[in-house]
Amino acid sequence: MKRFIIVCLLLSSTVSSFGQSKDYKRWSLTIDGGINYFDGDNNQNYNDVFPNSIAKLSWGLSTELTLTPFWGIGTEFFYLPVSAEDAAKKFNADVFHFTPYLSLNLLNLCNENNHSKWNIYATAGAGVAYYNSTLYKNGVEFDKVRDGWAAVFPVGGLIEYNISSLLAIGAKVQYRLQNKDNFEGTNLKEEAGGYNFKGVTNDNIALTALSLRWKIGAKNKNHIRNNETRITLGDVFTLANRANTKTDSLAQELDKLKLSLQPGPDDDGDGVPNSRDWEPNTPKGLYIDYNGRGIPEIKVIPETKEIYPKDIQYMRASTKDEDKDGVPDNRDKEPNSPKNQCVDFWGRSITQDKPCAFASVYFDFDKTNLDEEALIEIEKLVEKLSSDPTLLVEIRGYTDNVGSNKYNRRLSQERSNRVKAELVFTHNIDPQRIISNGMGKIPQPPTAYRMNRRCDFILSK
Repeated sequence: MKRFIIVCLLLSSTVSSFGQSKDYKRWSLTIDGGINYFDGDNNQNYNDVFPNSIAKLSWGLSTELTLTPFWGIGTEFFYLPVSAEDAAKKFNADVFHFTPYLSLNLLNLCNENNHSKWNIYATAGAGVAYYNSTLYKNGVEFDKVRDGWAAVFPVGGLIEYNISSLLAIGAKVQYRLQNKDNFEGTNLKEEAGGYNFKGVTNDNIALTALSLRWKIGAKNKNHIRNNETRITLGDVFTLANRANTKTDSLAQELDKLKLSLQPGPDDDGDGVPNSRDWEPNTPKGLYIDYNGRGIPEIKVIPETKEIYPKDIQYMRASTKDEDKDGVPDNRDKEPNSPKNQCVDFWGRSITQDKPCAFASVYFDFDKTNLDEEALIEIEKLVEKLSSDPTLLVEIRGYTDNVGSNKYNRRLSQERSNRVKAELVFTHNIDPQRIISNGMGKIPQPPTAYRMNRRCDFILSK
């Protein structure tokens, strides 16, 4: 199943790449130069009027749109001067061909996985020929044809080599059939001279030429005529086999990892399986780290009355709070605090000369959401604000010292805004009574843990 899915994805990608012009460049421009040879009545055994056709230089231009790796369409223009002579007679003609054509890549048709720089094409087309011809007898103009038109049907072949992603050179051979018989200058009889110019076959032209092709846009993107960079169906299956091999290997490694991470038994019920538990007899309710070790003692900073755990990796075992002081029982050092008593992070009463402040709400690392403990503390604040409409509250948000100052300033503001939103939209506290300030990092905290990630409440009138 995995292999089938991978093959389908790669195949769809490959088919799509040929179906969308944005994936491959397809246009090309070609310059041709070579020689042609006139093949008319003068070359037939029955008529020896012009025993010698003269090879003439020819040139042409063509543009082609290669639609797929197998075929394309194009248009070409050729200038084909033709000539033939004997001792007394000679004719010259200027012939111009304009022909749309179809090209087939024979190598790709025979081998769809072809990555060779060589290409062999068969071409066939149909177009029009325009020509002017003049017949001379003993150096004197004898007859002429002006503004002649004919249908032309070129067929031929092309061998081409990609010398770079932009350029290709080639050699072509064509036989260009025409439906007229008067290219020699006339199709009338000269009774007195005994010459018979009227033939029984149409006049055609044979052409051999060298070509230089420019693959437009191929500098920055793959061109469909460059087989060496084209993704084929064979490539898809090769890539699929490689991916499948890697997938199987990865699956084996994952199976091994799953076995090593199986939960297994947990004798002391601390949430850490015996296979990973470094302290298998942890007392119930004690905070532990990933390896089942109890959290070290805390450090109190007397100057600020702030409390900082030394290690963040603890687990909440309970959210039950019997004395409703906002501190869960499993962390509450004074489980019977009086109602509305101000307490610290561990539920211990705070006694000060100045008015009591509400306990802070705390946040998980890099979070702004409010947990159950925070919501309980906010409800206590709401009760106080509702009892005295003249009270104002400032919400000061803080972060730990992990991350940049800019990021933590924004995070602390988001935390204070979140608490304000809870007061306004859930408890209908007038937003004019609330100020939210993001204070950024706690100044020079000894650790970077939960006690620093909080919002404090400052009440005033």
